[in-house]
Amino acid sequence: NSPDEEPNVSSTGGNLLVIIGLMAVVLAIAAWRWRRSRRSLRFLAPGDRQWRRLALAADRAGVAQRPSETIYEYAGWLEEQIPKHQPQIRTIADGKVWQSYSGHGITGDAIARMEAAWKRLQWPMVWLAVRRRLRSVLPSR
Repeated sequence: NSPDEEPNVSSTGGNLLVIIGLMAVVLAIAAWRWRRSRRSLRFLAPGDRQWRRLALAADRAGVAQRPSETIYEYAGWLEEQIPKHQPQIRTIADGKVWQSYSGHGITGDAIARMEAAWKRLQWPMVWLAVRRRLRSVLPSR
């Protein structure tokens, strides 16, 4: 190759197409998993549904609830991981405990608080999963 030759544009375009294709496949798989998990949660009671969403998101971050761990122990661990969102985690944990052990139904206000808490937790939970995955892949300093 002489210095006057132009770079091969077709190989650059081919690489870009491969990258775009891979990104599309990853997004399609993520969308499929998201829809599947939403369908499986549809018929759960409100307290169970929000807790299950939180537990699934934490599981994606690589930390599933152990069988011996109580709801509040697991919630405490999550609160340590994302301390700015402690009130939202506690709201969902309280709703799950109420749903499971009170013998009474959850009020509409409590359901709305739990849903709002989950909406505020979705992206922090995604970020937790990304951080934990990156830490496991990247060499520690």
